[in-house]
Amino acid sequence: MSEQAAINFGPVRGARLFEEICDQIRAQLLHGKLGPGDKLPPERDLADQFGVSRAAVREALRTLEVSGIIELRKGAKGGAFMLEEGAPLTQSFESMLELGRIPMRDFTEARILITEVVVRLACERGTKKDFDAIARDIDRLEAALARGEGYRNLNVITEFYDLLAAATGNQMLRFIVHSIAQVLAGLIRMRHPAPIDDLVDCRRDILKKLRARDAAGAGKLLTNHLMRVHARMAEPNRRTGGHTDG
Repeated sequence: MSEQAAINFGPVRGARLFEEICDQIRAQLLHGKLGPGDKLPPERDLADQFGVSRAAVREALRTLEVSGIIELRKGAKGGAFMLEEGAPLTQSFESMLELGRIPMRDFTEARILITEVVVRLACERGTKKDFDAIARDIDRLEAALARGEGYRNLNVITEFYDLLAAATGNQMLRFIVHSIAQVLAGLIRMRHPAPIDDLVDCRRDILKKLRARDAAGAGKLLTNHLMRVHARMAEPNRRTGGHTDG
């Protein structure tokens, strides 16, 4: 992503200036002029572009942060950064798990049920291009694990679910699946469960079922796999640096 988003805002007028500022930033995001990881201009520059006080800009940025649209970072390289898609959902799920509002067993059950829908739609709607992308991702995973990467780079593990959801053609499912995978990645970082050594083979078997449009077969394989993954979350913490599935 860019070091700083190359965007321009216009002056705002009205009684609630911070809301108009939020609306302009959301519009830039909607039209693709801002994307995940992009950095907004400094507070002083935003105040000049909007024609408002820095206090109004700060209020707008705090509102966007609470909404899960941006992240405010401190330090020399800090600033306001656009969060990735689905970040608000991820934060909500994480908070509810931490507070005990959602038992882990309910989280597991919901993930399995959602994944069954995703697999069915992927089998119905997925294209050769979608399945080829999943195949390349499995190859990248195999190479990463061979290099000894595990907890250090969980994106190579969770990307599989993003690509599977993308094959459904349903954007909402993509957000939900991505958020759930990120929550599990966070749990893996904290708990270091025992590794699943047949992860690559398991995903290749699932891909074969997807290519064959065998939703029942793919769903059964993935459900069994997810049950293993979540069961290991309940085991004592391990600090072996191995890998598991997110």
